[in-house]
Amino acid sequence: QCKYLKGCALNIGNKYNPKAEEILIDAAKMNPTMFEIWNELGDCIWKKGDKKGARNCFERALNQQRNKVSLRNLSIVMRQQQSVTNEEIEESVKISKEAVSLDVTDGTSWYILGNAYLAQFFLCGQASNVLKLSLNAYSKASADEKSFVGPRLPLQQGHSFQIFG
Repeated sequence: QCKYLKGCALNIGNKYNPKAEEILIDAAKMNPTMFEIWNELGDCIWKKGDKKGARNCFERALNQQRNKVSLRNLSIVMRQQQSVTNEEIEESVKISKEAVSLDVTDGTSWYILGNAYLAQFFLCGQASNVLKLSLNAYSKASADEKSFVGPRLPLQQGHSFQIFG
C-alpha cells in the first residue's frame, strides 16, 4: 500500500516519471489484485507514450474489478492507436457506456462517452443519430458540477453543434 501511494505521488502531473513507474511496478508485484495500482501504472506508462502497455494495465485492472476509471482510460487508449478500426471504435463506445452505467452521475464518464461517440461519428460514417448521442453525453457531462472535465467540454460541444447545424 505504501509503495502504491508513493508511486501515485510521483505520478502526479502530466510528465512521465520513471521512478513512479518503477515503484508502481513493485507495488503491482506485491499486490497484483489491487486494480487501483494497475490504473495508476497504466496512467504512468501512458505518459511515456506506451499505449499498448497502458492498455494492458487497464485490462489487468478490469480483470480484478470492473471500474469506471479503467473503462474510461481503456476507451481513450483504444481510440489513440495508430490505425483504429471501426470495430475498435465501436468497442470504445461500448466500454464508455459501461463506465457510465457504473455511475450515471459521473460527468467525466459522460464526457469520455461523448468523445467516443464523436470519434464514431467521424470515423464510422457520420450518422446524425451518433452526433445526437454525443451532444446528449456532453450535456450530461456538463450537468455534473463535481467532475472537472476541463475546458475541452465546451469546445467539443461547440464542434458537435456546428456539425449538427
